[in-house]
This record gives sequence, C-alpha cells and structure tokens, in this order.
Amino acid sequence: MYTLVIVDDEPLVRLALHRMIDWPSLGIRVVGEAGDGEEALGLLLAMGGADLLLVDIEMPRMGGIELLRRCAEEAALSRRPLPIVLSAYGNYAYVREAFVLGAFDYIVKADMDEEHILPVMRKALSALAGTATASGTARREASDDENQRQQREDWLRWLLTTDPEQAKGDFEQLLSEGTLWTSNLSVAVLQLADAANEAERQGFVRQTVESVLVSAGACHSVCRMGDGAYALLFSFPEDRSSAGLREKLHALLMTVMARLASYANVETAIGISGQGQGVKQWHRMYAQAQRLAELRYYEGYGKLLSHDAYGSLIATGEERDGSWQERASGSREAVMRALKHADGAAWASPFRQLRQTLAASKAQRPAATQAFLVDMLWELGSFLYARGRRWEELGAGYSEPSDVIRPCKTLEEALLAVERIVAGIYAIVNESASKPGARYSEPIAFAKSWLDAHYREEINQSRVSELAGVSESYLSKQFAKEVGSNFLHYLTTLRIEEAKRLLGQGVRIADVSERVGYANPEHFSRLFKRMTGLSPKGYRKDQFEQA
Repeated sequence: MYTLVIVDDEPLVRLALHRMIDWPSLGIRVVGEAGDGEEALGLLLAMGGADLLLVDIEMPRMGGIELLRRCAEEAALSRRPLPIVLSAYGNYAYVREAFVLGAFDYIVKADMDEEHILPVMRKALSALAGTATASGTARREASDDENQRQQREDWLRWLLTTDPEQAKGDFEQLLSEGTLWTSNLSVAVLQLADAANEAERQGFVRQTVESVLVSAGACHSVCRMGDGAYALLFSFPEDRSSAGLREKLHALLMTVMARLASYANVETAIGISGQGQGVKQWHRMYAQAQRLAELRYYEGYGKLLSHDAYGSLIATGEERDGSWQERASGSREAVMRALKHADGAAWASPFRQLRQTLAASKAQRPAATQAFLVDMLWELGSFLYARGRRWEELGAGYSEPSDVIRPCKTLEEALLAVERIVAGIYAIVNESASKPGARYSEPIAFAKSWLDAHYREEINQSRVSELAGVSESYLSKQFAKEVGSNFLHYLTTLRIEEAKRLLGQGVRIADVSERVGYANPEHFSRLFKRMTGLSPKGYRKDQFEQA
C-alpha cells in the first residue's frame, strides 16, 4: 500500500483531506500529518520517507517550497515522496517553483473536493506504479501489508491477554528470539466514548494516533481491542529517568486526545499503566491500563487516568470499602420512603446522599454500580405498579431498567436518568392526590416535581427543560399555561414560603438566604419584601408579635 503524508498549517484542511477521500480504496495509507514543513521533514526522516506528499505552499516556520528543496537534498530519505502541492489562486509563481523542485501536480484549494482530488491522485498512483504490471504488484503488496498488519495485531492481542504463567513455553520462545521490546515498557488503553460508531471512525482514530506517535519518534504499536478500545504499546529504551518517561508519555497521549477531540469530535479517556521491564510484563500492564480506563465511568472523558494518580485506588479494589453498598442502600430506601411524602422536596436530600456515596465508590468496578442502579429502578417500578400506575406514563420509552442504565457512559449520566425517573414517579403518584382532577402533561409534571425537590439549589430554566426533554421556550409557555404561574414565579414562591418557615424558627437571615438558594442576602431581602410586603426582619418581628 502506498504511503501518504499530509502537510498543511490548517487543522480543518488536514481533517477535510482525511475525511473527503476513501484513501484505502485507492491503495493509499495516510501515515502522518504535519502543521508545517519543519514538522513534516522530521516525520519523513523518522519514517525514512513516504510515497506521496500532499503539501501546502504557504506555512509558518518552513513553507512547502523549502520542504521540497530539503527533501531533494536530504540523503537520509530512502524514499523521496512524490509531491502534490496545494495552492491558493495567487500562488502561481510558487507553483512554478514547486514544479522546478519536482512537484508532480497541484490542486487549487478553492477546488479541493473529491471531484478534483481523485484524478490527480490516480495520475500520481499511475506514475508511481509505472506500468499495469507494477500496479498489480503494488496492489498485491498492499494486500500483503494489510494481512501482515492483521496478523501482527492478532499476535499483540494474544500477548496482552495471555497470562505468561499459563503459556510459559511460548513466552520463553519470545525471550529467546528477542523480537519484542523488553525495556522501559508501558501500555495505554484508549477508550472511545461513542463505541457504537467506531467502525466508521476506526481509520481516522488509528491514523491520528499513529501520526502523533510517529511524529514524536515513539517506539510503539497500536492494536484494536474491540468495543471502542485501542491498546497502545510503548517502549522507551533510551530513557533512564522514570519521571521523564512518564512526562513524555503523558504529553504524547494528551496530544492524541486533543487532536481526536478537535479534528473529529471524538471523546476519549486513556488509562495508563505503570512501567515494566521484560516481555512477561505486557499482560500485567494491559490489565492495569484497562482497569484504569474503567475509571472514566466515575471521572468522565477527556482525562488521562494514570497509574501514578489512581494506582493506589485500584490496587485494593472492592476490598477498600465494603460498606459502600450498605450506605447507598440506606439512601435508596430513604428515597423510596420520601416518595410517599406530600412534601415534594423530601426525596431530594437522600438522593443527594446517594449521589455522593456512589461518586465516592470509585474503587468499585462500574458493573457493580450499574447493577445497583438497575436494582433501584426495579424497586421504583414495583413502587409504581403497587399504586396501579405503569412505566409508560413516564414517557421514558424503555422496556426494562437496564435499558436506562446501559447507554449511560458515565455515572453522572446514569444518576441524571434515575433522578428524572424519581421526579416523574413522584409527580405521577402525588399530583392527583394533591389536586384532584388536575393532571399535568409529563414534562410539566416532571419540571414541577423537580422544582419542588430542588428549589434550594442553584437552578436555571435551561437545565430543567433539558432534563424534562423539551425546549426551553416550550417549557416556559406550557408551564405557565398548566400551572397558572410562570416558571420563575413558581420557583420564587417555593423559596419564599420556605424562607418564612425558617424565619419563624429564628434562623439568621443570611443563613435563610443561603438555604433557600440565594447567595446574596441583600437580593434575597429585596425579593422577600416584594413578595410579602415586609422585609425578612419585619416579617420575623411580626410573627413574634402575633405569637
């Protein structure tokens, strides 16, 4: 398969060139990309050259013309790439100079689409192949390259997933052959957030990873493990400092993560093992990196989850705190009891406690936390059925609790989904009892119930509409229509009524302000007087005099 390096200082242009053309169908593999000529030259020297070079003319540090000149002079390039230049309309003088330096063809950037790029690339391939026979040989070589890559990946998967103690003979042979790196080793597991669409992104993900690592001259291999996971194997034989090795590895992986996020909107999390020496350590390091990558469920995506930062947490695993489930179960039972309470805020406090308990249970495997939440939903379903109601009234569109929890990529997503269901159940069970004959639509019932439970917190209408599954404008109009009060007025009324109760108990005005959701006591006092006709101090005095 022919190799191609893309060089342009605009990341969006590089991304467009990646995505616009089905390179493998042409027998081309994009092996690297660079943002200027200096970076590209370093990449080419590290690889010993390439077959094709798609290069912009005007770039910072080193432009395309200077890059072509250096490629022509550089004796270390075993394969001098066939250059195709990208040109703006006003660059014809540069294009002429590029042809003098060996450019094969040029593409005007204004015409940079599949229709204009494909003929140029096919012509370049014909020039590389020379004859039909040579072209057939190239295709066979491309097929051989792909087969060799697949065989190597199969072998790497075996290496990473096989316990050396269970296959001593095979590992002894590897040691005797000396065909694999053995010093200053590390493994990273890169996990895509959207594993369902991995097939269409696989080529771009792999190429982005390879581009960064090859550009840095890192000794590495990339192996797709399935379910949106990639194992990255590293060796740094020249590094003597463990701290320096860690710093170098983290910088490379941060760059990989940033490029995938910026160029392709691909969210990732990366687990990074500790260091190891010897071929028998690959299995242990992979298991370690894989376990660290699981922490994305608690920590979220866009993070490096390294052994240095989290190693002590996963080392003890579930033995670290066996009481988490007992505490979480206590909060769950409190939520269930509160659903029977007429006070719509009653379930919010135990749910917050549940959230805190689960968020602190990072030592547990995500599957244990997910199973706990599924059990909670089954219990909520039983609560609903016992009152003659059905899941369908929640409008959630699922057949069983696992359908709610399984798609959630993080604990935060799962808790939001459960919280929405709890609020919906409270609305269904209590609304008809509190207002006979008045039934709210599902999103308004949810929003009202959610406000009843969370009015003491910082709230904005945008977040509530998102949780309710409707637009902000729809929630605003429909809430006023069904409840008889607009969203803000209803929220303010809840807060002022609670403030009255607290003032009557003798709570300090500044504390009352904070406890009902107002950080600024002066703003609270003005609002209280507008709603009641009295200042908080005046209201308290009036209450005491009446008593």
